[in-house]
Amino acid sequence: MKSNIVLLAVLLVIVSVAAAFMMNQNAPSAEEKIAVALFFDDGSNNPTNYDAMLRAVGCDVTIIDSRFINNESLDSFSILCMPGSSSNRYTRDISPTGRQKIRNFVRNGGGYIGICGGAYLACESSRYPEWYLGLFPGVAGGPIDEIAVYPNDAIAQVNVVNSTHPITQGGPATYWIYYSGGPFFVPNTDADVTILGSYEVGGQPAMTANKYGSGRVFTIGVHPEGSGGPNWELVRRAVLWLTED
Repeated sequence: MKSNIVLLAVLLVIVSVAAAFMMNQNAPSAEEKIAVALFFDDGSNNPTNYDAMLRAVGCDVTIIDSRFINNESLDSFSILCMPGSSSNRYTRDISPTGRQKIRNFVRNGGGYIGICGGAYLACESSRYPEWYLGLFPGVAGGPIDEIAVYPNDAIAQVNVVNSTHPITQGGPATYWIYYSGGPFFVPNTDADVTILGSYEVGGQPAMTANKYGSGRVFTIGVHPEGSGGPNWELVRRAVLWLTED
């Protein structure tokens, strides 16, 4: 048993190193780095892991807050990343005008990454009715108590259900990703949404991709930022898909 555990640990290290090598090989040059606005404000998760992840996959990261969204332009960025949040501060601090700026940014060709709380925010409605942007044409359910009763957490198994999409193509069939109260996604009837992966527990959609106007949206109910390896490679492919012509 002990030897099997050691072997598994070695294999995980090999996979992580190989994925990191692939990211370095495929990352844009300094002149090509993708400009990403990473949100951080009261109530949102510490940006350190998100920042490290986005830089590792070829992004030039600027940390912004609600005051920036409410008062400044997002036009100098290619992607807005809204990370996890443990409170409703998104809607308390980002004004209606700020939320409309986010919609306009994506509608006019920007990309949006919504992780956990940022994914709730992207939907048309959720268990928190005030948390919505309407970038994802559907609703968010959750948290999923069968995985972990919030505020407890767990490692969730996410199974790829569409392996032909650029975000998942060439990646593993299964991801193991940190879960902490995140959503599942229910697209509207006939909505043009690609469900990329589903939770093993319950089978609900865990990550999706869709277009919004001229822009693109990637939502994921789990937290890929803390683990590196295949999970960061997933985000690298998402960044490329969000910014491709």
